[in-house]
Amino acid sequence: MSDLTDQELIAALRAMSGEDEMIHTLPWPLIKRLLSLAADRLEAQGWKPIESAPKDGTRVLVTRWPRTGHTDPTKIAWCYADSPAFKEWRIRLNKGLRYDPTHWRPLPAPPSEEA
Repeated sequence: MSDLTDQELIAALRAMSGEDEMIHTLPWPLIKRLLSLAADRLEAQGWKPIESAPKDGTRVLVTRWPRTGHTDPTKIAWCYADSPAFKEWRIRLNKGLRYDPTHWRPLPAPPSEEA
């Protein structure tokens, strides 16, 4: 398969995310290839696989791909590998809801006082 343009990839991923019904017409090998391309592009933008994220309570940006639902999949989350209560990824809504991200990146630096 040749490389897809960004527009072709976006159109196919929209179909996969449920924004239209085209997903039912895509062959499984194409779906797998699209997911692989999407993951490669996330990593090219600085996103890393979630398996490499810190699990010491450090807050990081996380995202889930492919996107599910119509909300922004990018959240601030934390994980404590040694804590029975928080060994899964949590986001701060109510009492720290469980979240299943696929990629992470460090939080950006806060704005400087000049900004």
